[in-house]
Amino acid sequence: MNKANFFWSGNPLQKRNFASFNSFLAHGWDVTVWTYDTDLPLSPEINVRNASEILDPSRLGTFTYDNCNVNEVPFSDLFRLYVMQYTDGWWFDTDCFCLRDYSDFDLLTYNRYFVSAWEFSDSINNAVLYFNNKQLLADLITFTENEIEPQMIWGKIGPRCLSKFLFNYDLTYQVLPSWSLYAVAWDDALKGTQDEYIDYMKELCKPSLIYHYYNSVCQREEPRGYIKYMTDLYS
Repeated sequence: MNKANFFWSGNPLQKRNFASFNSFLAHGWDVTVWTYDTDLPLSPEINVRNASEILDPSRLGTFTYDNCNVNEVPFSDLFRLYVMQYTDGWWFDTDCFCLRDYSDFDLLTYNRYFVSAWEFSDSINNAVLYFNNKQLLADLITFTENEIEPQMIWGKIGPRCLSKFLFNYDLTYQVLPSWSLYAVAWDDALKGTQDEYIDYMKELCKPSLIYHYYNSVCQREEPRGYIKYMTDLYS
């Protein structure tokens, strides 16, 4: 299955976001960007789909994390689950660069109910997801909907919820090691913006299928370093 799904809402897309999409195209993926702004200036090779097919836009902005104004983040944590229920594809956050051909991802799906990976020893990241077992996904959606509050701690219906759900279901044995998808964890994310760490980041990413660079880091730092290297490579 080579369908890669993304969601975009809010601020204008940055050069690094376009490059992220291109990295998936370059590795053989069929890329779809779900959005409420169907006039996004995207390559004709990218499928642009109206996010209203998945969730009514009235839900955007009805809940948030840590009293912040970025409502798209928690909304995206919920939206991705419905996308995977609605389609047969994968989910990727827009701050992911693809490092391997889609066939390598396909290998991860064999004999698994789902595909996800640890970020830390007690936390499962949700930036990359795939579900073979649709009933399990339906249960996760119900579980997540029940966790929603108008104001929530950061990640409550994202990584925290996914981790809690998989622990409750005794399914953490199916979670992939961090190096497979998140070789660059939050602790190392800032180094991706610094020129002196380009070679370090290249080495760190060698075993991984994805470089997840964390958009929040880029909001604090002008992207240079490995993020700029990858952006230039796929621009």
